Amino acid sequence: MAQITPIELPSPSVVNTGAGELYFIGNATTLITYAGFTLLTDPAFLHKGDYTPLGHGMYTRREIEPACSPQDLPPLDLIILSHYHGDHFDEVAARELDKQIPIVTNGHAAEQLAKGRRRTPRDSHACKARS
Repeated sequence: MAQITPIELPSPSVVNTGAGELYFIGNATTLITYAGFTLLTDPAFLHKGDYTPLGHGMYTRREIEPACSPQDLPPLDLIILSHYHGDHFDEVAARELDKQIPIVTNGHAAEQLAKGRRRTPRDSHACKARS
C-alpha cells in the first residue's frame, strides 16, 4: 500500500511559480527546480563505459559521462523514479544519494528498492493509476 506523506507548499507570495530551471544530467536524469522545490528524476550516475543490468539477463552501457555527480547536486526535496531499471536508478545513486530523500515511484519499483535494501517501503511512495 502506498504511503501518503503531506507536502507543505510554500506561500505563493514567497515563491516564484512563473519560472523554473532544468538541468539535464544524462539519460533520464534531470534536475528540476520549480516553486521552491528541487526534484531529481531517474537518478543514474554511472560513468561512460560502465554497464548496468536492465533485468532478464540484459545489460546496457553508459555511452556518455553524466553532467555531474551526486556530490555536485543541491539539496533535494524529492526523487521521481519512473520505473526500476539500472539505467534509471543505478548503484551510484543507491550508494551516494541521501537515503532520507523521499522517492515517488510505482509499486514495482518501490518493491525492488526495498528488496535491494536501497530503501525501506516506508521511504518509497508508490503511485497508483486511477481507474
